[in-house]
Amino acid sequence: MANPRFMLIRLFCSLVFAAIFLISVGGYSALPCPYGKDLLDMDKAEGKVAASLMRYFEDKENVGKKIQIEKCKYKIVVDGLRFVGLASGKDPDLSIAMLEKSGVRKAVVWIKNKKSSSRLPQCADGDSNLTLFGEIYTFENLNIVGQMVFINCPPYSWKRLESTVR
Repeated sequence: MANPRFMLIRLFCSLVFAAIFLISVGGYSALPCPYGKDLLDMDKAEGKVAASLMRYFEDKENVGKKIQIEKCKYKIVVDGLRFVGLASGKDPDLSIAMLEKSGVRKAVVWIKNKKSSSRLPQCADGDSNLTLFGEIYTFENLNIVGQMVFINCPPYSWKRLESTVR
């Protein structure tokens, strides 16, 4: 008969390897969250998260994956949503990433080069557009290059770009 302690260690190792395997193929892509002094400066921390998300959205391999942000003190509004693909709207300077959770459409928008002249969509039911850290975004358009805004009610006119659909 085998040593019971050896059997427990073997079982534990098997479970750990199975968990690592499931996480690696399970459609999750963990993004780092800024730590240290940057968390004291929310704008700087949000800028780092936005830069990571921009790189994430530009990678076609991430289409269809659930966004997971690890080791974060603060809630990031896109955490746990599925990335559906990039989209296009009326304003060519506006970058759009379509997201969803339980069949409900959401979006994140940002600009890369200059101030956007188009107005951000507003929800009819009063839901507000948000910053990445969940604060209400009160401006009508994007004012800062690289700033991301979470859109609760993206218009149906925003269409996914075929090149990003898997």
